[in-house]
Amino acid sequence: MKKLLLISYSKLDSDPRVIRHYEALRNDFEVHTAGLGPLASDLPFELMEGEKADFRYKFHLRFPMVIRKFFSVLFRAFERLKKLFPASYYEALYWSPARLRFAEKMRHAGFDLVLANDIDTLPLALKIAGQNGKVIIDSHEYHPLEFEDNPGWMKESKPLADYLCRKYLPEADAMFTVCDGICEKFKIEFGVNPIVISNATSYNELLPSENSSGVRLVHHGIAIRARQIELMVDMMKFLDQRFTLNLLLMPVDKIYFKELEQLASVDSRIRFENVVPTHQIPRAINKYDVGLFLLPPVNFNYKHALPNKFFEFIQARLAIAVGPSPEMANLVQKHGLGIISENFSAK
Repeated sequence: MKKLLLISYSKLDSDPRVIRHYEALRNDFEVHTAGLGPLASDLPFELMEGEKADFRYKFHLRFPMVIRKFFSVLFRAFERLKKLFPASYYEALYWSPARLRFAEKMRHAGFDLVLANDIDTLPLALKIAGQNGKVIIDSHEYHPLEFEDNPGWMKESKPLADYLCRKYLPEADAMFTVCDGICEKFKIEFGVNPIVISNATSYNELLPSENSSGVRLVHHGIAIRARQIELMVDMMKFLDQRFTLNLLLMPVDKIYFKELEQLASVDSRIRFENVVPTHQIPRAINKYDVGLFLLPPVNFNYKHALPNKFFEFIQARLAIAVGPSPEMANLVQKHGLGIISENFSAK
């Protein structure tokens, strides 16, 4: 059986797309994984290095995120080097000692295929695969504009993302991405030809829940300021007493999460519910009526968002209410899934 390395700079226990990679490939490959953090009990595997298993999962390696700020400070003093030798600058910026050590350790494992999630892992995957292995990159976002609403990121990190995409994307044997808009952008800017594999979640055998009164809205996801979740909270001012809004939010930005709680505290119809593991989301939200997602297009990736939650709404058998985000709106309209607002305002 051929050996595959699944690699991602994310927590493998809470990254839905990476989990789906594992579940899709585990019967055909001897799958090894490398990512951040321990594996959680909600996955079909929970092992650390050296432990035995009855299935093909062999080991899970932790490896640290590259400390970019260190290199940024170091090389800022050599701005002329960046201008004169940009390739050398960005290669040095990328290849931290930790990455080099990890690549050397894994290179001897003899992987037939390395599946790299996002551009941060692609150079590493290519070095690990060497001459005999194949590499696939799965781009969850359009990397050079991932945080274009953040001026600091655009100044410090966008040039590196541009460089990595231009140099390394053509070296991959195949490429996946999540939606048509992002796929077309990669084609135009870098001359690559990605395959679109959406964030569709596993099929759930569910029926719409019975409802005797009221309209129960639900939104789930991570609480970060760029998503402007306060718009969905403000929206409740324009709805009558039939409506309730239920929020299942991971407090990634704890300050912002507290602000949302404070904002919602004046309306008893807005409730914060406990989050659940990824694979339990459709069944957990099946008791509601409408999946809600209003995402202002503050950056390119938000404009073309077609997220996990959209497909989890579908599997939960909910009606869907979204803003005029083209990827989501297209599917809502095509399949009669719900309603699309005229704009991204709360009203």
